[in-house]
Amino acid sequence: MQQTRERQEKFGKIIYNPRIDRFTLEAETPESYSDFCKSELSAPLTVHWLVTLKCNARCKYCYERDFLLSPGAEEDILSREEISSFLRDFSTAGGFRIYLTGGEPTLNPNLPFIIRAAYDYGLKSVVNSNGLYFPDEAYKSVKECGARLSLSLDSHIREIHNESRNQDSYDSLVKLIDSAAKDFVDLRVISVFQNASPDYWHEFGNFLQEKGVRSWFIQPLVGMEVPVDLEDRLNSELPRMCTRVLPAIFDSFFYILPNGDVASYAFQKKNIYGNVGTDSLQAIWEKVPNKTILDYRGLLHMKFRRTRK
Repeated sequence: MQQTRERQEKFGKIIYNPRIDRFTLEAETPESYSDFCKSELSAPLTVHWLVTLKCNARCKYCYERDFLLSPGAEEDILSREEISSFLRDFSTAGGFRIYLTGGEPTLNPNLPFIIRAAYDYGLKSVVNSNGLYFPDEAYKSVKECGARLSLSLDSHIREIHNESRNQDSYDSLVKLIDSAAKDFVDLRVISVFQNASPDYWHEFGNFLQEKGVRSWFIQPLVGMEVPVDLEDRLNSELPRMCTRVLPAIFDSFFYILPNGDVASYAFQKKNIYGNVGTDSLQAIWEKVPNKTILDYRGLLHMKFRRTRK
């Protein structure tokens, strides 16, 4: 099991617990919270790595649909040498985690190598998959390296999930969830919020909790109104599972595209700040505008202590 890692910044200490995938910032209580939040990080905490734009699904609400490639398409991706060099650079700079997504990340043949190399450098991997098909070698690397498996299940009701995802993936997903729970894999389920009934979400959450899921992320669609007490209610009713109800954050990650380009945003109009295959992490980070505590507020748990006089 990977150990807790720390990084000292001028404004405090950042602690990452890979077991629960939590970032904590410990610092003295600031005189001005707004000024404190403008403090810049010395390096990214995590990278949002689109290891491929290939995908074997076409979910109705997917914001990437117009940019996705078919599973058999040719694609420019990083070599294993470039991957290893970047991960070493990221670890040395004090990085903590790599979030591997796509597209469907299992369609990148280097996925097992990325997970194992990250583990060797002390980095936590999170693999975000639609679960339609998860290769044995990729699953083995997740299991053996303590990576987090993040699966997209939109309902405990087969017909609702399959209609939402525009694919027949419910059975394969539930089977994968069962296997992961049995193997004590670090497992999270992501569900897109499409039903305002608290009772529905309780039934859904109970289904997941009984399956052995310990982390549940409910992501509202843009414009959807969510009951303000839903998160608190679910955490109270389902105490064996940590539930978060939080919109997706698109503008405060260090995005890496399949070819290694680092971008301000994964799709549409974007600025390119460098390429991890050819440029140093520090050189790229100096060009990235979103690197303050405020930019990472969705990830950091603040823990302030009083200043001794």
